[in-house]
Amino acid sequence: MTDIGEGAFESCTSLENVEIPSTVTSIKKLTFNNCTSLKSVKLPANINSIENNAFAKCGLETLEINSGTIGYRAFWSNQNLKKVKIGNKVSSIDSEAFEECKKIDTIIIEKGSKITAAENKWGASNATVNVEE
Repeated sequence: MTDIGEGAFESCTSLENVEIPSTVTSIKKLTFNNCTSLKSVKLPANINSIENNAFAKCGLETLEINSGTIGYRAFWSNQNLKKVKIGNKVSSIDSEAFEECKKIDTIIIEKGSKITAAENKWGASNATVNVEE
């Protein structure tokens, strides 16, 4: 399996933790949308794309994305999300990817990343953005 299909787990409110296998390279749009109890997700290091609204309106608390592209509103309205780490193989973050994630207070951008601290993708104006050296 190389992708998780569109809306596959949408509104699965009892889902709390997910570990995506390393064979998966794409998470389609709305895959985990509205999984309000989803607190943690372990993404494979080789993910190529996280599509639009893939994890919108979940309960994620922290997030680490090592590679790929992040689609429009991919993590929109994760009300409990506080910490995001962006790996140096993340090639793009679409607009509003983290919009309405108002509790984000820490964003770490790995050294060598194409993503910059100045990009307005975070949805939380009070977040501290650290670029690793």
